[in-house]
Amino acid sequence: MTDTNIPSASSRGPNREWSAVLPPESLGALPRMLSGDEQRYLIWLTESRYEGWGAVVDLGCWLGSSSACLAEGLARSGKQGRVHSFDLFRWDPSYMERDSSLRLAYGADFMPEFLRLTLPWKERIQAQQADLFEFQWRGGPIEILFVDAAKTWGLTNAILRNFGPAIDPGRTRVVFQDFRYPQTMWLPLLTGSRPDLWTEVENTADGYTSTWMVNRSLHGPGGIGGDYGPESFDFVTASRILEERERIDPAGRSLYTQTRLRAALMYGEDADVSAARSMVEALNCPEHERTPTWILEDIASDLVPLAWNAIGAGDATRAVVIAMRCLRSRCPAPFALGPLGLALSRLRRHEEAESRLLQMREQLPDRPEPLIYLADVKSAQGPSHDALKLLEQALAALPGDSGNGDYVFALLERIASQPGGARPSLQVAESAKPEMLADPKIRGRLERIRARS
Repeated sequence: MTDTNIPSASSRGPNREWSAVLPPESLGALPRMLSGDEQRYLIWLTESRYEGWGAVVDLGCWLGSSSACLAEGLARSGKQGRVHSFDLFRWDPSYMERDSSLRLAYGADFMPEFLRLTLPWKERIQAQQADLFEFQWRGGPIEILFVDAAKTWGLTNAILRNFGPAIDPGRTRVVFQDFRYPQTMWLPLLTGSRPDLWTEVENTADGYTSTWMVNRSLHGPGGIGGDYGPESFDFVTASRILEERERIDPAGRSLYTQTRLRAALMYGEDADVSAARSMVEALNCPEHERTPTWILEDIASDLVPLAWNAIGAGDATRAVVIAMRCLRSRCPAPFALGPLGLALSRLRRHEEAESRLLQMREQLPDRPEPLIYLADVKSAQGPSHDALKLLEQALAALPGDSGNGDYVFALLERIASQPGGARPSLQVAESAKPEMLADPKIRGRLERIRARS
């Protein structure tokens, strides 16, 4: 590892070198999710630290604020170079409308708006629409990798996998924009769990940004060794890492305290959750540093897939434990009731199972999933007119290309194999949408149901 490009500790403390940078007025016209200090840092980064031996890459550029800042710094440096900006460029009003006056339909292409807003820097920006789960970087070594797309465990793994080979140990700066953000808890965990691999070089005075270098190749001997997921960590490890972050990164202390609550919800016992909540409630910090409860405690997206995996592995007891963790959150977690109900049924706790799934149905009255899960529980106990009625309702509600279609037909096959169940199962199966019946797997199940009738 070479350390000639690693700044002194002062750039992570009160005397951050970029604090005097003056952003151009044109940046003020761009919608942004960056703090002013983060904007100054990105300009400083490409103006003062870019050497020109590798690419500048922006992952998750949204409407262009980060790309414009990086491009502005390049222009000020006088060096050659462009910002390679990547995004899916698909609009999601649920969170994008909070920081932009733009009003588009869900899934609409907003790349034209990105190009319009970044027009003053068009010679320094090359935008590309890409699915980062699939995109393979083949543009040579990366000197600055700005990551504002690590919004899920899966996306983080894909970025490390698809861009990691272009990271030069001891030279490339990997800028994690969401590092301090409680909802992306995995970022401090993956760096903090491997101090032999990751070295922090800068962080901003305000916002969520922290910049790192790797000490050796991410892929190969001594590298990351595989994908990360919720099961990669435990409460003791997460607590140790986050407590250490509170100590060494005072600017992010309140955010790490909130992240510790998320870790307690994910991994800890009830007493750990109570203690972490008390710490969060006692915080004396600016309002903008407080993460809304519905974001901070929304752990179902991480844990529900693990509960389903446990059911698939035949471990219903573990599935119940995982699903119950979701339900102690103060954020509604109706989708956790699905694996919980089915796991209880596998444990022959049928009355509890039906109670949980009826609760799910009340909370999600327009979704077909509760109908299917209830049918699963009822059909597991023997021939059931109620199960068939629920599956008929589910088929009416499901789109023709739904992945749940095969689940419904598997249940219909189960009922068809029970005494007196074949003919009524066939009637329900034939009510499915034609495009669903065109699926070869479903068509095969239908033929087997017909053969029984």
